[in-house]
Amino acid sequence: MEAVNLLQFQTKDLLLVVGSEAHGIPQEWLNDCNSSLTLPMLGDVESLNAAVAASIALYTLTQP
Repeated sequence: MEAVNLLQFQTKDLLLVVGSEAHGIPQEWLNDCNSSLTLPMLGDVESLNAAVAASIALYTLTQP
């Protein structure tokens, strides 16, 4: 599956699936995805809370 940076992601016909911090997204769901989305982060940050990551992604993807 292709991983795409959030700032370069195309939003046409988009369904955003967000997994839990502990378990991620079930493999059977990932098998149906065309690509995965990554959020660029500065410094030594390894991850974000799933709700925070989803909020940032949704806000960014809905901007003109």
